[in-house]
Amino acid sequence: ILDTAQAVGMKVQLHIIDMVEPISQSGGTAEQWTALRNFVLAWKDHPALLAWYIADDGSGAYLPSVYTFIKQLDPYHLITMAIAGVGDAWRPKYFSGVDVIMPETYPRAPPGAYETMEIMARFPFDFAPRISCLMAWSPAGPGNNEAALTSPMFTAELYSSLAAGGTGL
Repeated sequence: ILDTAQAVGMKVQLHIIDMVEPISQSGGTAEQWTALRNFVLAWKDHPALLAWYIADDGSGAYLPSVYTFIKQLDPYHLITMAIAGVGDAWRPKYFSGVDVIMPETYPRAPPGAYETMEIMARFPFDFAPRISCLMAWSPAGPGNNEAALTSPMFTAELYSSLAAGGTGL
């Protein structure tokens, strides 16, 4: 995917959550740390790499250790995570475990994205980038239609995020 992104001039947040999650939850084994090291070293110089996407919603107490480890190997790329809402975003493990927290502004109602991003404009987040993680798919299955994605809902989510101070998508 990185080569394809480079060919069309795009940058990618490389999803390595599956590799990082066991380490952030338990501290990891020597083999897990070695695999992470080898992966980061193999891809850190790719021209399409924008960031290391290491966590989605919850993560373990060892997230700051993973952050430090990756930053020692690659000090030049951001480390990001997505989080459902902003209620837990203030936790120290997130502040010291990633460079950018991307709140998920999934549609509950059109003002939902605005409310989420507006909270991220307050202390202690006021000097951090505010990158919104928009919902670009529809949930599948029976009973999951309350947040079904439509073009107008996605547009409302996008504009609401930007109006509340979002600095990226």
